[in-house]
Amino acid sequence: MGLHAVISGEHKDLDRFRGKPATDTGITSVFVGPGLVASLGRISVEAGIDLPVLIDNTALQTVPDYRVRAAVSLPF
Repeated sequence: MGLHAVISGEHKDLDRFRGKPATDTGITSVFVGPGLVASLGRISVEAGIDLPVLIDNTALQTVPDYRVRAAVSLPF
């Protein structure tokens, strides 16, 4: 079993439409959060939650309040 911290983010500049910048398509965001990972025999399970520390969008956009991560790994 283990605990880890995750820092993730994205930056997207403005799109161009017919040669002009579209004013509502840019975003910069940074998320941080804890995660838990466990190995049960051959199976690995990971779960975590990411909370925003920076969200800067260029106009009216929907942005997440938080992100949930989950994964299950099974080798074959």
